[in-house]
Amino acid sequence: MIRRGRPPGKVLPPPRPLRHLAPRVPRLGEGALPGLLPEARALMALPNVIATGFGRKFTGGKATGERCLVVHVEAKTDDLPAQGCVPSEIATRGGGALRTDVVGCGHMRALALRSGEGLLSFDNQTGVCALTFHTERGAFALTCAHVVTDLSGALPRPVRWRPASGVAGAGHAVLATRLSAPVIAADAAVIELLPGIAAGAWEVEGGNAYINALDIFREGEGTEYFYVTPRGTVYCGFPQQMAGGSVAIDGAVRTVGRYWSLRVPAGGGGLPAREGDSGALVLRRGIGGYVAMGLVFAGTPAGAEQQVGVFPFRVVWDSLALGVLPL
Repeated sequence: MIRRGRPPGKVLPPPRPLRHLAPRVPRLGEGALPGLLPEARALMALPNVIATGFGRKFTGGKATGERCLVVHVEAKTDDLPAQGCVPSEIATRGGGALRTDVVGCGHMRALALRSGEGLLSFDNQTGVCALTFHTERGAFALTCAHVVTDLSGALPRPVRWRPASGVAGAGHAVLATRLSAPVIAADAAVIELLPGIAAGAWEVEGGNAYINALDIFREGEGTEYFYVTPRGTVYCGFPQQMAGGSVAIDGAVRTVGRYWSLRVPAGGGGLPAREGDSGALVLRRGIGGYVAMGLVFAGTPAGAEQQVGVFPFRVVWDSLALGVLPL
């Protein structure tokens, strides 16, 4: 049922930087703004403030050249009380004033591979990272087998991912369920991430919580489910347990075993499912985090009756013999 590939060749470490050519980096607040660090750090206590520093002021999207105290906030809003607002200027010790520049940029997040990020296979098929996780061997990612390999099941296969900055190497698919089996019971693969690739383990792209539990679908329930893709969130619901069916993979029609079919409502505020969504992790909101439900492996064309096919998360995990779930 499972094919294992040889691990990829050793990755050479990057060359050491030429330290003697590196310029001296000034300390924060050094130079023209001595003594203002306490005032800058004090602003961190205000609601909505996520970072403070020093730089040049922007007005109307253009740099003015004026030195200022930069304040990054979650979002610009008029709903805060006066005592919670960032002052327009800060008094300096010489009797002058330094203006502030409030930037509504949201929280900084590590540029890590996490659930909902886009993947690109060796033959340029697109898919979605279901999640990333860590073991004593290193960092790994989970997605669909048909995203990162083909019907031959040959492994290992190189995989790239698509952060906002472009396309970068992610690692190699080293474990996958057999797509050539008479009946496909699960469509899943594990990617061993390259050294240096940060993995936001059990994190969801754009989310504010971790995946901290798993659950099973229940037929016909009205719970709202969703999955995250690089293009946005797809909402789905009203799961139906299917006894089996067929799916087109790499131009061949394959038989699949039991799976769940979820309806994607048209015009419900979310996006329709589309090609390239395979590997996405269906979630629901739980207490203190997200609940993992299943892996998207197929879907029907967009329309009033659009459906997505989902293998239950427990079935996917057990099919790869990954051991005890750390949830």
